[in-house]
Amino acid sequence: MSIQTLFRWHLWFGLISGACMFVVGVTGAIAVFAPEIDWLVLKPLRVSAVPLDVETVLANVRAAYPTARIGSLHLSVRPSFAHVAALLVPKQANTPARRIDAYVNPFTGHIQGERVVSGGYFSSVYQFIRQTHVRLLMGLWGRVFVGVLGVSLVLSCATGLWIYRGWLEKMFTLRLSGGWGKRAPWAEAHKFIGVWSLAFNLVIGATGAVLGLENLTNQIRSKWLRPASVKSTVAPAVKPAVTAEMDAAGGTNRTSAATPSLPLNTLLARAKAEFPDLTPRVITLPTRPGGPLGIRGDVPSMFVAQSHVRSANGITLNSATGAVINKVDGRQTTGWTHIYWTFDPLHFGYFGGLVTKIIWFILGLTPGVLALTGAWMWWKRRSRATTPAKATPEASAAGARATKWISMGAGVVTLAGAYAMVAMHFKNWAFTARLAEFWLVKPVAIALCAFPVTIFLAWLAVRMRQRHWAFSSACVLMGGWYLLLTGILLP
Repeated sequence: MSIQTLFRWHLWFGLISGACMFVVGVTGAIAVFAPEIDWLVLKPLRVSAVPLDVETVLANVRAAYPTARIGSLHLSVRPSFAHVAALLVPKQANTPARRIDAYVNPFTGHIQGERVVSGGYFSSVYQFIRQTHVRLLMGLWGRVFVGVLGVSLVLSCATGLWIYRGWLEKMFTLRLSGGWGKRAPWAEAHKFIGVWSLAFNLVIGATGAVLGLENLTNQIRSKWLRPASVKSTVAPAVKPAVTAEMDAAGGTNRTSAATPSLPLNTLLARAKAEFPDLTPRVITLPTRPGGPLGIRGDVPSMFVAQSHVRSANGITLNSATGAVINKVDGRQTTGWTHIYWTFDPLHFGYFGGLVTKIIWFILGLTPGVLALTGAWMWWKRRSRATTPAKATPEASAAGARATKWISMGAGVVTLAGAYAMVAMHFKNWAFTARLAEFWLVKPVAIALCAFPVTIFLAWLAVRMRQRHWAFSSACVLMGGWYLLLTGILLP
């Protein structure tokens, strides 16, 4: 494959994913410090002193919310953070049932404040930052879309590495000659940043692709294959041993709870004896007296997913006897499962504490910078390459206008048709997040996953842009492809 062909692939990968990659990269860099940002914004989350035992904290929560059902207690990750109790407050005379997070001072047991869990992406700063990065605020298929962007980032790195085969020499060379209105300094900065962030972006792209596209594989298993005959290749995280509904954005348990037969401190001591390395972070209370009690937490290992995002470690106890029902230690997994549990700390950079989080924050900005510099380089190259010939400026301008109007018209008709298809299916023409998911997110995500067909149709349109009837036909084919995907993905 020639350098020119690789360059074109590198260019198209960057242009297709550039805008979204900028958003995902910037929010990903910020998401490294999302818990700390939440701590700064939410005053009730901040505490300092000597902590009380968990039994006393839970008793204070019950006293403050006598009618509420406590689903789980999220223990402080750091000494300056409050505990968080997930509660379901039942419907009363003048207020509907609501779910709240109560912030409990671990040193005094005092309820410092509460937050109503709305079930959306805007319930907290942490959720907004994280869900923008993970799903672009677009639900399950938004995560698939971000996974496709991870594949695009890996391919961009691979093609860029081959194009600039003398990259070792460029690691210590940065010549920003000429004004910033020219293409040369941007190209030099693009190569320099790309070389220094190459390994990081390969790791981020590969782990992000797996974490995002696993939703697609799960959908294929559950909807298009027989679920009974297909088992997941990835061991699930430790799940609470209670029946609960999980909010897709906030992750708060929505369940009833009952007092354990044994004191909570006794059960925690039993868990400590059986799993000494586990630092409890989330306690899921039993739904009935003597029912199972789940404890998830962290272990002293750099490359095992920890509980503030997803946990590979936990233990489930019989709350009446303290007997161990189940125990999972992420350090003892093998094969692909062991590799899988390293992806989260590698992707978010918390495996080395504050030092790696700062490094990941800085390097996390590079995909967005590379997208901007690459787009600027493409624009400067295009502005020179598409300068109309002096002999026939009118004809060239007319052809460009016709191509623009044909493509815009085809796009508007396609999107309008897809909107009508989805609206009629759901019998609701109002624009909602669910409609947007089936109108834009799902078809775009699958079109990118099925990139051979999509790229072929795009290539066909570009090749035919000088012949208006052929170009129109190519646009119709692209629109038909989009409508086909929209119809296939409707529930």
